[in-house]
Amino acid sequence: EPRIGALEHDRLALYGQGRERTAAQWRAIYRQLVTGGYVSVDVDGHGGLRLTERARPLLRG
Repeated sequence: EPRIGALEHDRLALYGQGRERTAAQWRAIYRQLVTGGYVSVDVDGHGGLRLTERARPLLRG
């Protein structure tokens, strides 16, 4: 994806994490996060995922 380089996302420390998972595994993870209330589908933002307040403690560990 050219935008990754243009936006320098490839310089982020987490870039490439999770590449060992298949697309099907990531879809299952996304479904679990949505079902658990950790993310919501942002229908106004082109269908992207948006973190909910419930996700904050999860991100902090």
